[in-house]
Amino acid sequence: MDGKLVVTFKPLPHFEPYVAAVLAKRAAAESGSNPVSTSERKTGVKDAELITARLLQDERGWLRLAG
Repeated sequence: MDGKLVVTFKPLPHFEPYVAAVLAKRAAAESGSNPVSTSERKTGVKDAELITARLLQDERGWLRLAG
């Protein structure tokens, strides 16, 4: 090597597909080609629900008001 610091990383096994997808997308963007989708489709995932609540704080913590 020519005296430069080289830092590499290896993701944990359960993060490898996500890291591969991000790196592929970044490489495609830098090369000017069409983006590549390497992540798999998530099936059976429930859409997020928005829940609003009125909260009141006292000396013991937070209380959720009924209604």
